[in-house]
Amino acid sequence: MGGQMKHLIERINQSAHYHQYIVLNSTSDAEPLRCYFSHSAAEVMPIWAGTEYANWKDAMPYIAPLPDDSFFEEMAQQQNDWGLVVSTPLSISEAKKHLCSISQIWLPTGKHVFFRFFDPDASFGILNQLSDQEKSQLMGPFAAWHSQLEQVTNPAMTDQASEKAFPWFEISKASLTRFQEKDSRTLEVNTLKWLKEQHADLFFAFPPAIITAKVNRLTRKYGQTPELNKRLIESLTREVYR
Repeated sequence: MGGQMKHLIERINQSAHYHQYIVLNSTSDAEPLRCYFSHSAAEVMPIWAGTEYANWKDAMPYIAPLPDDSFFEEMAQQQNDWGLVVSTPLSISEAKKHLCSISQIWLPTGKHVFFRFFDPDASFGILNQLSDQEKSQLMGPFAAWHSQLEQVTNPAMTDQASEKAFPWFEISKASLTRFQEKDSRTLEVNTLKWLKEQHADLFFAFPPAIITAKVNRLTRKYGQTPELNKRLIESLTREVYR
């Protein structure tokens, strides 16, 4: 088993005084639902059952009792997006209720969007930029969320699940800005790494400060879209080989 997964199991064991449930992301290429059924006979609960998204079988997140370590051994070979483990004093049905209630969140613009709580690659980045008050509201009755790579702890756990229908949580403008800036920096770093590995001639044609500035400008313009790499290569090629 990989070191990251061993750390996950250690964190789970440290929270053994709580109920532990696994949340499965059925949109992951790792196929965690199939893997769960091969390692456990326990029933899984569709989190969106009884909502307007009850028929979204291919995208449905599930919550289930914690499987044994063999599940995690298999998932250790996969990407981090397979799901997470949650720690709470509440029953699984109450945990499911709260997770369902945060399926969508309000933006400061007045629009609401899906909150992919079941995908730590998406949800943990947002959680880490929230204020303590916001984090406590959103995580509610969960003491901690554990992913393969990290954990997020609740600064002030509530004693019951939210009874509200989604969307009810609104992320503040300050927290959203912090998340977007962090997300932008991550994209910039990853794009620079990709450029250096795949197009070293273009990467090394400029001083480090210049190539970083050029990548920064284009990542801000195109974001994480298929256009980004294409436009970057076109722009740099024109400058280097004109």
